[in-house]
Amino acid sequence: MRRFPLAQARVPWELMSTHGDQSAQELEHLELPVEELLRRARPLPPHEDMLIDGVDEEEGRAFLAAIAE
Repeated sequence: MRRFPLAQARVPWELMSTHGDQSAQELEHLELPVEELLRRARPLPPHEDMLIDGVDEEEGRAFLAAIAE
């Protein structure tokens, strides 16, 4: 069995990043503050607007099963 020393070398994750030239410190905190998330959020439409018209129970179960996969 042939060994490749580079495959076993430990490389800092910063060097493997796909974020170009951003430093590790810039990438450390990617989460937005709660206030910013709430500011960006949009309310859901009314329940009646989210219903699919003309779907019987069997079709509804099949739809839910399909999106659950």
